[in-house]
Amino acid sequence: METKKRIKSPFSGVSTKRSKSKKSKKKKKAEPFVSKYNPIEYEKIKIIPEITVIIKFDQARSDFNAIEIKIPSNKLIKNIVDKIYEKHCYSCHNVKIFVLENSQKKYLNDVLFKTFEELKLSLSDNFNVFYEYEPVENPLLEAGLV
Repeated sequence: METKKRIKSPFSGVSTKRSKSKKSKKKKKAEPFVSKYNPIEYEKIKIIPEITVIIKFDQARSDFNAIEIKIPSNKLIKNIVDKIYEKHCYSCHNVKIFVLENSQKKYLNDVLFKTFEELKLSLSDNFNVFYEYEPVENPLLEAGLV
C-alpha cells in the first residue's frame, strides 16, 4: 500500500488551549533610596521680598496709565524698562526711567543692570517709577500704511 506523506501544518506543536495562569509573584516592598555618594547639604532657602512697583508715564500721571507689577527685590531694574516696551508694543525708544526724590528727578538709566537690593532704594509699600520715551518715527507709520 502506498502511504501518503502527511504535510506538517505550521501550527503543529502549538496548543490551542490557553495555558494555565501563572501564580502571582510576591511583590517586594520598595526600599527608600539611599545615595552611595555624599549627601548634598543645601543652604536654607532665603525668602526674597517682593516690591510693588507702580510705573507711570511722566507727562500723564493718572492712575489710568499706570502699570502695577510685583518684582522680587533681586531682579534687575532693566525688567521695568522691558515692561514699558511691552506696554507700548515696542514702538518706543530711548526710554528713561526715574524716581522722584524731594521733587527732583533721579534717573536710573545708569544703573539698569543692578538690582533693587544693590541700590538700597527706599522700598516702601508702593514704589513709584516714572518714565519718558520717544516714539518710533517712520514715514509709513505716520501715513497709516503699516
